[in-house]
Amino acid sequence: MIDAVLKQDRRLRISHHEILKRASPAGRDLIGLIDRYLDDYCRLRGLSAEAFLREYTAFIARYTDDMKRFKETGRYPLELPDRPPPPSRPAYDAALLLSVLVSAHRFRIFEALLEVTPPLGRTVIIGAGPGLELHLLAGRAAAIDVFDLTIEETMVRQHPGVRFHQEAFSGAGRRYDTVLAIELLEHVREPYLLLGECYHALETGGRLVATTATNIPQFDHEFNFVDDGDFEGRAREIGFTVARREAIVHDATFLDIGARNTFYVLARPDAAQGRDPGSSSAGGT
Repeated sequence: MIDAVLKQDRRLRISHHEILKRASPAGRDLIGLIDRYLDDYCRLRGLSAEAFLREYTAFIARYTDDMKRFKETGRYPLELPDRPPPPSRPAYDAALLLSVLVSAHRFRIFEALLEVTPPLGRTVIIGAGPGLELHLLAGRAAAIDVFDLTIEETMVRQHPGVRFHQEAFSGAGRRYDTVLAIELLEHVREPYLLLGECYHALETGGRLVATTATNIPQFDHEFNFVDDGDFEGRAREIGFTVARREAIVHDATFLDIGARNTFYVLARPDAAQGRDPGSSSAGGT
């Protein structure tokens, strides 16, 4: 599918080629996994390569406008009184999937996810998105639960072994070895409340794999994590230790707004280990 899409857009071909050129053998395997999922995703929804690219292009046009307005005003779309209507769900999902193969920063997020050392054990994914994490973690986790306010029926059929919960996530009465909140916390008005729920849902010794977003003015982003130190301090107050941190800067040749994600692995330590007095730099988990 990716080849059929890229044939239609020279700029995307160049971006994808750069990712391929820099990819490790594991990275090339990841590209193959994502391409196969992209193919299944489009086939099950009756989307041609042309239609999929149109949806992606529509989303990128909207996001480009939002970046320009953020550059001028310093405000996210949700903070502006004259914000345009949100993009369609197909356009949003197309952007989420295709951008992993044509945007170095998003590809790196999913590379980092697959670098998290096993075993993952019982895992919960908060925020289903278009289902890419589900595809990538198949066979890596003992069991997977997914929580989201909206869950597409096609996704449920596509992942028959997954337990889906169409509701907000709560840590009450639940225990997991791994919690995933990838590209999620910025969508929440009170992200530190959710971070606390994640902590209480973890088994002792369990891990939260999460990202934060800085200066990414997407239409549905509620929170801007401008200071990693503040985030990590709040995480330690909850009880986490910072096992891994990696800043992932967005490449944007046409507009520099300081956009970046930070990839984290936060651990719930044994009581005997106490709380973390510091944090590690990027590295293994």
